[in-house]
Amino acid sequence: DALKLFDSSVLEKPVGEIWNDYDIIGCYDTEYCPHDGFEKHIDPARVNFLLSMQLSIFYKHGDDWEYAEGLRKPDGYRPELADVAGWALDLAHIPRRTEEAVKVLLVAHFSVAEWSMLSDRQDLKPLLTPIGKTVVTLAPIKLAAKRPGRHTTPAAVTIRDTMLLTPGRGSLDKASQVTPVKKLRLGDYGHSAADMLKLLYEAPEIFDEYAITDTRAGLAYLVILGNKVEDIIGVPNLPVTLGGMSATGFLVWQRDWGYGYDHYHGREKKIIFEDGKQKEIS
Repeated sequence: DALKLFDSSVLEKPVGEIWNDYDIIGCYDTEYCPHDGFEKHIDPARVNFLLSMQLSIFYKHGDDWEYAEGLRKPDGYRPELADVAGWALDLAHIPRRTEEAVKVLLVAHFSVAEWSMLSDRQDLKPLLTPIGKTVVTLAPIKLAAKRPGRHTTPAAVTIRDTMLLTPGRGSLDKASQVTPVKKLRLGDYGHSAADMLKLLYEAPEIFDEYAITDTRAGLAYLVILGNKVEDIIGVPNLPVTLGGMSATGFLVWQRDWGYGYDHYHGREKKIIFEDGKQKEIS
């Protein structure tokens, strides 16, 4: 069990209003390898074989946030987004029946890779917004999260990508350097998708640690950045991209100095009185 080997107290917990919109904040990741090609006709949409899926979350527990994580080896079975959401709810000990939809923020680093492993990705495609060769949602996806025993729980899932929140849309390796959890390097085992099957069979414990460390690092980076956002840009809103974060900060700076957006673009209206009548001028 990877969780027994990990001291989650090293992670910075979510703080501030920015996280009020969510009940669960999770980082999701997958490991896969190329299909071995023994079939004569391979479905182009299934050319990769899913080896593992891993998830690290913070979930609300009263006034505090608690940490949980899990790793599954589905042996090629591809989940739906509702399966991943249900898994997050299970880790967070959310009751099957809730009065309101559970609000989940689900991130990945270069999320298009994880999205490609979902069996219902084509059905959900209209709900996605492509940005910088990856995908996010600008509005939560409402779904019935799948729970054990064929039960479901209403959930609203927001998809974001930590890659879009790194300078130059850098790697998870670079992002992890500002966190207490550094991405593992595999040395002789390589790091490509083609190497993952070899690693799984020859060193399964190393495979597990490598896989779960990616979600720990991604979640840690997201929380560290999110905890600082309000101090940086002046509003408690999680940005979609680092560029958007900068633009928001600039607009807030303009506002605070009394030099707003409309004034900057020459669209600000002033009210004057001329001959006893009210008049607007630019």
